[in-house]
Amino acid sequence: MRGQISLEPVILLAATVAIAVAVGWYIYTTWASLVRPVPNLAILSATYYQNGTLVLTALNPGTAPVVQISSIALEGERCSHVDVNGTGGGALPMARGAVVVRAQCPVRAPPGTTLRGQVELSVGTTYPFTAEVASS
Repeated sequence: MRGQISLEPVILLAATVAIAVAVGWYIYTTWASLVRPVPNLAILSATYYQNGTLVLTALNPGTAPVVQISSIALEGERCSHVDVNGTGGGALPMARGAVVVRAQCPVRAPPGTTLRGQVELSVGTTYPFTAEVASS
């Protein structure tokens, strides 16, 4: 039986190569996710006042140094004048504690009810929330 190759070394070599490729891919994807900043948003609370003011308490727990809010909608109506911590803009700094986000929304609802809304970031990710309606 000269010239024949046993299948055992071929199978072991194929399994070793497959494991090496899987481990390499895992290491690469883990590294790539750590290098690229990931914007994230955590909405801690939401209150809507009858005078049209929406007040969100939010946090940026992601790895991006700043999260930019592009829009806020409440019951499908787009809100205006988004303001983070009185800065006049929609940028949330990274993990420095909760910030207050205010917006003006054209929605009417009685106190004690809840309204559904969403915050959209500049990267296109949306985060839903439920706001409790309070009297002004």
